[in-house]
Amino acid sequence: MSRVIRYITFHENSDIILGALRYEGCSERYIKHVSGLYASMDSNPRSIFLGAYENHNPRGFMLGGSFESFEDSLLLVRDPDFGSGTCVYLSYAFVFPPYRREGVFSDLFDCFLERAKHMEYEKLKTHAKTSYDLDRFLRNRGAVSLGRVDDWWMGEVFEKMELSLT
Repeated sequence: MSRVIRYITFHENSDIILGALRYEGCSERYIKHVSGLYASMDSNPRSIFLGAYENHNPRGFMLGGSFESFEDSLLLVRDPDFGSGTCVYLSYAFVFPPYRREGVFSDLFDCFLERAKHMEYEKLKTHAKTSYDLDRFLRNRGAVSLGRVDDWWMGEVFEKMELSLT
């Protein structure tokens, strides 16, 4: 089977993306908020929305964009890089459970980084869910922790991470 990573839009994939949020137990209020945010980012040329497919079937996706697209988050607005236009924020990634540990996330991440560098972003920032070992994955790729954030999302512990792209 051949895995294909392609650019997607939220509009064309909203059912899959919102279904993943529901699967993770997100509230309908949060899903409505995220839906509006991602829909508005569809037309932003600085957004990076990727989907992983095998035989035209979705295996996962990764969504992000300019740091400034997430101005409704107080933790991001307080970041010293906010407003510089130099950071891409990895907002959300999901790999469907049957395909985890098969390299889907790594393929998506590599393509996300390639696109971010092409768009001349200098840094990637994200909040990495520690229970998914995303913080460890990012450290292995050269990212550094900017600190722990308790209860960033749904009571989970996250590490605020930064990866230089230059």
